[in-house]
Amino acid sequence: RRNNIQHHCNLRRTDFASLKEWNDYLEFVEDLVYDLCHGNGPERKAAEERFKQWKAQNHEKIERNRDLEISEQIKAEERKQSATQNDGDVEMNDSNQPSKNSNDAGRIHPVFSHSVGAICVDKEDAPNIP
Repeated sequence: RRNNIQHHCNLRRTDFASLKEWNDYLEFVEDLVYDLCHGNGPERKAAEERFKQWKAQNHEKIERNRDLEISEQIKAEERKQSATQNDGDVEMNDSNQPSKNSNDAGRIHPVFSHSVGAICVDKEDAPNIP
């Protein structure tokens, strides 16, 4: 269930006009995960219905962000292949560093950041992480 939610709940901070809207979205996702994983029968059915309605309302954003993720993964793989073609020696420059824009490759949704190997790229989302 978590993978299904993570697959569809891929909105980014830039998809929201305000920080409050972003935080409301994060809370919605957290509540959804909890209700689907730990809720009783009626809570799960209600959560599934909310999720179905939310997916229908945000279909365009979900697809756009999925396309962005795919293009970011392709670019990251191209950088990785390019680096290994140089006899494994990687010169550290700005192109090897994570970018500061909202389309960061490897970006992890805050709800799923507890997963092993999670990386926080956006300082806005986690200002206390150095």
